[in-house]
Amino acid sequence: MKTCNIPDCDKKHSQHGLCIKHTSYAKIHNGNPFRRQRQQEWLEIIIRDHIDELGDECYEWPYKLKGNGYGSVSVDGKLWPAHRYALTLYAGPAPAEGLHAAHSCNNPPCINPNHLRWATVAENMADRIVNNTNVPGVKNGQAKLTEAEVIKIRHLLNKGESQLKVGKQFGISQSQIGRIHLRETWAHI
Repeated sequence: MKTCNIPDCDKKHSQHGLCIKHTSYAKIHNGNPFRRQRQQEWLEIIIRDHIDELGDECYEWPYKLKGNGYGSVSVDGKLWPAHRYALTLYAGPAPAEGLHAAHSCNNPPCINPNHLRWATVAENMADRIVNNTNVPGVKNGQAKLTEAEVIKIRHLLNKGESQLKVGKQFGISQSQIGRIHLRETWAHI
């Protein structure tokens, strides 16, 4: 029998890894399955007191997820990605500026620090390619251009058109045109 994800709760889970009692609390308290406990406190307890119990399995954020599949937690009035705060609690702050909390499990709601590490943007992006979770081009829901438009942009730039003029023509910034030209984006074309 699969039990509730809440520590010390041995009731059968019903939804999102929570038992009926904790699911009802979550509905009443905007995603918080506890009556009064804040999400920050819950995460701190999990990392401090229950880290050995997490093992090798994904341990998913039991609260409401953002549209991108990641959890978020308010810490002293600042919103953090839940997995980043979990890694910070476990391993300490990022050792250098600009590092990401990268998942080895490719599971955005996972907060198990055993699945997280500090990584550069390039390392995190390389992981996406290796794990086939990178969504290039028009398959990406946030793409503003089609592949044909990218080809046309490169053609115009090769003919000597200015990046600013081409950007205005396609409704994107000059800096984005520069990234397309240098193949920092749309490199698969």
